Amino acid sequence: MERYAGKRDDFRQTWVVKTLWPGQAGSIKLSRRYGEALVCVRYRHDATGQVRYTTIEVVVDQAPLPKVFARQGTQSIHLAHTESTLRAKAIQHGAEWDEESKLWRLTTAAVKALGLESRLRRPARKGKHVSTKSATASKKHDHA
Repeated sequence: MERYAGKRDDFRQTWVVKTLWPGQAGSIKLSRRYGEALVCVRYRHDATGQVRYTTIEVVVDQAPLPKVFARQGTQSIHLAHTESTLRAKAIQHGAEWDEESKLWRLTTAAVKALGLESRLRRPARKGKHVSTKSATASKKHDHA
């Protein structure tokens, strides 16, 4: 195997043709070398289709998130069954269905990136959902 001594820019013109997980044929030697740190092995081809690159993804550090990230957490949003395109985009951004609240869970950053702030909900007691706008509006009226 020839060692890669090229520039990082070379990878802008490549595409992944195969991804292997640790333990799969084609990743065994690298699994032995990197152990539990190995996430996956990827085979890439260059734009000409004449060069194959073998790349790996390894875990180099693991640490608890700083409190600022932990506070951001995830948000609950409502998406109708008929909004399949929007649901697909949300899923691409890591959205997960919460069966108990019947809402989608998404990171705050993803909510902002998709422009879904108006759909924020907070699970209410007794299984009812409250819009964050409604909750804010009712607080204003309570103080008036």
